[in-house]
Amino acid sequence: MSHRVRIVFHNWKDMSKEYTVEGVIVPYSKNPASERLVVKSDDDQYTDIIKETIISITHLSDESKT
Repeated sequence: MSHRVRIVFHNWKDMSKEYTVEGVIVPYSKNPASERLVVKSDDDQYTDIIKETIISITHLSDESKT
């Protein structure tokens, strides 16, 4: 079973713009050589995140799904 995460990241051009996404990290994007992570949210939206822009990653329990 995949674990849910909350990732806070900033815009790659403008560090003052922050975004938050919750979901499951797509397994193929966990490659250490890749510069990106892909997160699939509960509504089946995919978010492509540049690793260098990540501010924080929080691992969520299954009970936090709303």
